[in-house]
Amino acid sequence: MSRRYLLDTNILIYYFNGNSVVQPIFDEIQAGDAVGYYCPITWVELLCYAGLTDVQRNEIRTFLRILTCVSLTNFSIRQCC
Repeated sequence: MSRRYLLDTNILIYYFNGNSVVQPIFDEIQAGDAVGYYCPITWVELLCYAGLTDVQRNEIRTFLRILTCVSLTNFSIRQCC
């Protein structure tokens, strides 16, 4: 079974800012060796930030398509962990 990561807003911001510490997690996800999940709150926090350019917003949307958006229920949290 591949690894599963429930990604919060901070780790995604670190990734988008080029933080090398979190890069291995995203390499794993992009290679298909792991599955990444995020919740709707993270989507809002990332895409509704007033300081984003249209280019940045589109890059974030494109990247989020390789992840799975899940509702935060007890069941979904257990499935991600």
